[in-house]
Amino acid sequence: MTFRFRPFITQALLLSSLCCALCIAQVPLPHHPATAPPATPAPAADNQPDVAMMMAFMKPDTIVMRVGSMTLTWQELQPLARQFTQQGPGESANDPTTILRTLLQRIALRGLYLQEANARDIRVSDEQRKLNDELLEQGLRNNNQGVTKNDIKKTFATDQSTLTQLTEEDAQRVVTLGNQLIADTKVSEQELDQQLRATKAVRDALAKQNDITRAHILELLKKTECQTDEGFARIAKEHSEGVEAKNGGVMNYAFLPGELAEVNHLQHFDLKPGQTSGLLETPTAFRVMRVLSTIPPKNVGDPERLRVAQWLFKKYPEDDEHNREEMRAQLLLVKQKKAVADVGKALRQKFSVSCIFFPDGLWSDETQKGQ
Repeated sequence: MTFRFRPFITQALLLSSLCCALCIAQVPLPHHPATAPPATPAPAADNQPDVAMMMAFMKPDTIVMRVGSMTLTWQELQPLARQFTQQGPGESANDPTTILRTLLQRIALRGLYLQEANARDIRVSDEQRKLNDELLEQGLRNNNQGVTKNDIKKTFATDQSTLTQLTEEDAQRVVTLGNQLIADTKVSEQELDQQLRATKAVRDALAKQNDITRAHILELLKKTECQTDEGFARIAKEHSEGVEAKNGGVMNYAFLPGELAEVNHLQHFDLKPGQTSGLLETPTAFRVMRVLSTIPPKNVGDPERLRVAQWLFKKYPEDDEHNREEMRAQLLLVKQKKAVADVGKALRQKFSVSCIFFPDGLWSDETQKGQ
């Protein structure tokens, strides 16, 4: 993260945290084929709704959630929630109640911010509208899905805003509200100095731990037994942190030399059977590898593969030292996110939110007495 990208990062925060309908407010859901048979509803946990059972008896016009003066019907929610009640054979989905709660929270926040924009009579100037559009284009640039600004604009409601779909004008107003909410967020020099010191202390501690691990591995490599299959396996069982350590470090896979070079960030992997490597270091791991044998190719012309064992040790990340402006941008983003979250919590007090799926409250900090 660099300081020069801060405007885009801020806008991305707003588009996500404010649920402003520049894209549909939904959480990633496991994909299930349309032909998958309905799963047998699991027993509801204590104080948790039986989501599948409730959905089974919903009528299209049933109001499942109210956010201030706005309502959400089952007909509107069903396309987003349909996957909760389908599960393919052998698939283990996430807890549907948790997914549903998260989805409804995001939809509710959209409504809360829209109603606050209405209460404040937010108007979007031509200059602000242009800025919002420019930042949206920046945020979509080089996205993996190939989504464009025009694709986003096609998702807007054409008549009036609902909890699941805002008009483009209301989306602009919500983003403008978000800009106002974080306009006064600042990072003091004292906060910046404190964070830089704390970051350096953590970085130094992790680097020290990595130094200890390196020294430990180099001592193990001094043992003559690491140059034999049996000795290498004994050391792996005693010291290695990998899941294969219990098997003497033997990897359950036949590797190509190029694959071993890639995983160890090497240009070449030239070890032959009976040879043990030195210390191999990547950004996330320390390794020592021993080639146990070659595996003849199954088909004529196929390359020979290797059977290997390893010692594996965790390596802590050693981030580059942040300069002052990079750290300022990171701290500012955290404070802006908290400011948006705090406003969202306050709006739950200002505009009532009720949901038939969660009668005790849609958020974990709510009680049965209300929000």
